[in-house]
Amino acid sequence: MSSPNTTVSVVIVDDHEVVRRGLRALLADSDSVKVVGAAANGQEAVNLAAELRPDVVLMDILMPGKDGIEATREILQRFGSVHVVVLSSSDIDQHVLPALRAGALGYVSKNANTNELLEAIHQVAGGKPSMPAELTRQLLLHLDKTGPEEPLSPREEEILVQVAKGLGNREIGERLNISEGTVRTHVSNILGKIGASNRVEATLFALQQGITSLEESLQR
Repeated sequence: MSSPNTTVSVVIVDDHEVVRRGLRALLADSDSVKVVGAAANGQEAVNLAAELRPDVVLMDILMPGKDGIEATREILQRFGSVHVVVLSSSDIDQHVLPALRAGALGYVSKNANTNELLEAIHQVAGGKPSMPAELTRQLLLHLDKTGPEEPLSPREEEILVQVAKGLGNREIGERLNISEGTVRTHVSNILGKIGASNRVEATLFALQQGITSLEESLQR
């Protein structure tokens, strides 16, 4: 997990060279991010993740051969310390939700400015979800509204609200005056009950079920 004084290592993945060069240029002047590699397809991305173990992979979705969704799933299964931010050429992409379900923690448009890109990278490097509010609203329209078979306890709902705010286990523990290990156990139980694979899906579930609101989730 990165800290404010740590340089975040990044691998860029996109099948268009001009996009890879453009992203490199956007990040070139940052003292807090270092691009350590670039890949033109999903298999190259997996290979670089194995070789370099970057903090963050900026992952295009639609690529020939192994696409970004498959590459994301493989990277996260094999290298748990690597986090993925999805890249898309449009503000809303039908492939974003499958990528998030594959384990990506964040989303950023290829049209994003430098500050937006850096914010997404640092947020995800810290193990926290990073998604624009408008994308979240759009994704909620495509989710099944079925609730969990086993209801969440009041404490689990309380923790889920904090997860939806993008807080890490330590921050949640400090806020609720419980240990980080207890938070970790609760989060694991929550994910199991709601059938979510990661904190992004848990956040979407909380918003969809009315456990929290988008406005509340944006408040830290």
